[in-house]
Amino acid sequence: MQQTDIEKILVQELEKKGIELGMAPRFIKDIINAFLEDPHLSISQINDYLHNLGWISFNLDYRTYELARAYFEGEV
Repeated sequence: MQQTDIEKILVQELEKKGIELGMAPRFIKDIINAFLEDPHLSISQINDYLHNLGWISFNLDYRTYELARAYFEGEV
């Protein structure tokens, strides 16, 4: 499967913030699952969701959140 431009940028942003390349697909899937449960989640709600899944050392910033939302909206 070919990555979209948004997905490539999202993965690059996650790498800059400390998510290893091999972990990025799992992390993105977890974000997508949060949006599937509630598409209107705020950044802090997404971070709480991710922390509950074990992504304790990572917090989404606004840019990464917006990239994840754009990716999600393009996938559904």
